[in-house]
Amino acid sequence: MGYTLRVTTRVPYNGFIIEARVRELSNDLGWTWDFSIEKHDGQAVTVTPFFHQQLATQSTEESALAVAVAHAKKKIDDGFQLPLTGA
Repeated sequence: MGYTLRVTTRVPYNGFIIEARVRELSNDLGWTWDFSIEKHDGQAVTVTPFFHQQLATQSTEESALAVAVAHAKKKIDDGFQLPLTGA
């Protein structure tokens, strides 16, 4: 099952940056999506990817992108914690 990357967007939310991506599946099977959450602290950027690539049955890239962003916002609202960095 192939796909084509269609849209990437970056959205600020509650001190984080959400980068959401949607891909159109071949043969009009729908869309997959994934996202990453970034935190900028002025000196460094921490990026945490979420690559579950859920199938979105929405018919447009805009609606699939909205689903990806909504899931990222929920992850943040549910208490997302940055991974610990070693010193």
